[in-house]
Amino acid sequence: MGTSGSNICAKGCLMSSVSMVLADCGRTIGGAAANPGTLNKWLSANGGYSGASLVWGSVSSLGLGFVTKTAVHTDIINYFKSGKAV
Repeated sequence: MGTSGSNICAKGCLMSSVSMVLADCGRTIGGAAANPGTLNKWLSANGGYSGASLVWGSVSSLGLGFVTKTAVHTDIINYFKSGKAV
């Protein structure tokens, strides 16, 4: 993943989750189905990693954006109700 030398199995939980959100939203990556492999390849080629960490701003061109981090149960429920991926 990126320049870290790690693989998806070892460090790819977040990136795999992002690929699932993309797939659920019907997004493609370079015309291909969104999945961990296609997203990892795209992120590696488009500045999507800092080491093995996902750069959130890099996925904005794929139609996703990071809003906030929360552990408040009611916030999470409200995000779901408003159609946001959590």
